[in-house]
Amino acid sequence: FPANHSRHIATYSRASRLPLHRPAWRRSLLAASPPASRLRFRPRTSLSASPAAAHDYEFTDTNGEVELRLDIGKLGIESSRDVFVDVDDMSLLIRAKSDGTLRTLMNVGTLFDRVKSSETIWFIDEDQLVVNLKKVEQELKWPDIDESWKSLTAGITQLLTGISVHIVGDSTDINEAVAKEIAEGIGYLPVCTSELLESATQKSVDTWAASEGVDSVAEAECVVLESLSSHVRTVVATLGGKQGAASRFDKWQYLHSGFTVWLSVSEAGGEEGSLSLG
Repeated sequence: FPANHSRHIATYSRASRLPLHRPAWRRSLLAASPPASRLRFRPRTSLSASPAAAHDYEFTDTNGEVELRLDIGKLGIESSRDVFVDVDDMSLLIRAKSDGTLRTLMNVGTLFDRVKSSETIWFIDEDQLVVNLKKVEQELKWPDIDESWKSLTAGITQLLTGISVHIVGDSTDINEAVAKEIAEGIGYLPVCTSELLESATQKSVDTWAASEGVDSVAEAECVVLESLSSHVRTVVATLGGKQGAASRFDKWQYLHSGFTVWLSVSEAGGEEGSLSLG
């Protein structure tokens, strides 16, 4: 080797490096994928921006327990013996005897989360019935007493802490419909990979698959998922069936960057099918 062999080796390495061949659509996809600056957090208009639904009870969450207060002043309840509180780990039934009639004051078939039923405390405070429930998961903040769409979306938001959600399944249409519903509920931005692919290539996904094969489409969607993997607060609807990157195990690396929901459509007893989450 000559005295300046280090320089010769470096020059040879640069000169011998061949240009990496990339499909033309890759540049188009990267350009079509929205940058992080355009993926803005969406206020939860269905939750915080709209007036809260009126309840006939007061609800508070204080660390390891939740408290219910129900107005019973107009019921003419004279003694705590006229009140019946039945609770198990996931349900609550409150009844009271008024004017000789047993009335149901509250019937929660599914609580927001599990409680320690044996540690339930209830008492009458002037004109209110107070029920204290001990939570099993003390760190989990309850937005309300029951497991409703409103309370679940509020609860999911605190658990996700900005992590994006990927919707995968056998049907592109169902993936997109579910993604938009979830995004609306939790205040995230819905993103459909099919729209980004078609915007970049100026042709439908089906046309692309027919002309270049489903492997080409799956590879392209993987590029889109790679671009979206650095974003937060998005609900990404992926392609369904064999066209999608999710149908190939070696393409899941970017789906693991967020919380993934698998949708499965199964045949029910009637004409309509059912949708399950996995």
